[in-house]
Amino acid sequence: MRGLTLLEVLVSLLILSIIMGAVYSTYTSNVEVIQNTRLKGQVYQMGRIALDRMTRDLESAIVALETAHEKTQLGMIAMDHETDGKPADRLDFTTLAHLPLSDREPRTDLCEVGYRLTEDPENEGRYILYRRDDAIPDTDLGSGGYSHELARGVTGLDFMFQDARGEEFDNWDTTQGTPCSDLPTLIIVRLTIQDEQGDEHLFATSIHPVLAERKT
Repeated sequence: MRGLTLLEVLVSLLILSIIMGAVYSTYTSNVEVIQNTRLKGQVYQMGRIALDRMTRDLESAIVALETAHEKTQLGMIAMDHETDGKPADRLDFTTLAHLPLSDREPRTDLCEVGYRLTEDPENEGRYILYRRDDAIPDTDLGSGGYSHELARGVTGLDFMFQDARGEEFDNWDTTQGTPCSDLPTLIIVRLTIQDEQGDEHLFATSIHPVLAERKT
């Protein structure tokens, strides 16, 4: 029985290496696709959770209550702001959507809620979205309570407000009188999150506060 010649062995090794290279290339490509899909899925989930929480809070926003204590300030204050040319708005308001995180917290619906961005020390150019919840509203609408992280990798947070006449505003302050003395009839939220590959994903929603005056 004749054995293989050196040339035949080399040709066989060459063919095998080509096949193995193609298999490895396909494998690594599939791994990258799966990894990218997983990372983007995490971003989409984070964006949906953040907008869902904002929707619940803003739909239940309240700026006037006849039985409110004199040391309780109800209202909504939104400040239009930019950081590095990107929107980084802040919003503080009273709402009936308190989210208790422990059994020791007061059992109440009325609370102060605030949304703001804080620079992420681990990722330059990215921010962390925090939600502040104060179960005991006081005269300071912009502080108090506890804050918890809602989203990471944020590169933009923008609020736009519309009154009963359909006029649009970048800022809203019920403490300064007309035209923003009441709740806006429409609030548009735009949240931008950047994934690990540097791609930005825009999440947007329109919210109608239940207690806002409607145009007649």
